[in-house]
Amino acid sequence: MSAAEFLNAVLEDGDQEELMLALRRMSKAFGGVTKLASKSKLNPNTPYRILSAQGNPELRSLKALLSAIGMQLTVRPLQRKRVA
Repeated sequence: MSAAEFLNAVLEDGDQEELMLALRRMSKAFGGVTKLASKSKLNPNTPYRILSAQGNPELRSLKALLSAIGMQLTVRPLQRKRVA
């Protein structure tokens, strides 16, 4: 499963806490929080705060963090089941 597929699965079935946990895990795979802070051009403390258990990131911070790991937020229509 790719990183994008993993995050999409979390977003489909999980809540914000699960998303932050997934991003914490992924940050390790992408060089750690310090490296992501540098790549995302965020204050070094911001990624730690975002990825904490109580993290509640602003959209711009979340977008910057995702961009640092080569991801972006997107919106897609719900797939509705057709009734025959």
